[in-house]
Amino acid sequence: MNLPDPLLPTHTRRTTSDGSDLALLPCPFCSATSELVLHWYPALDDGEETLAAAWVECEFCGCNGPGCEDELTAVMTWNDRYTAFTPHWN
Repeated sequence: MNLPDPLLPTHTRRTTSDGSDLALLPCPFCSATSELVLHWYPALDDGEETLAAAWVECEFCGCNGPGCEDELTAVMTWNDRYTAFTPHWN
């Protein structure tokens, strides 16, 4: 896989299991596209799978965000980037 062209859009869009449309920022380390990963518990007596964890992972370098209870939290955590504070001295 090649690193992305810097002129391409700066995020990818993913649709969650409930139909929500979420924007994923690229990897903070290599700028490659990211992917929403879902891990499901197997179906029980009711026949429905249950979401065990969700996280976002870089498709190039493998960097990943923390495991979260739902897709929205996983995406928000991945997209939350540290912004350095630069004091303005007069």
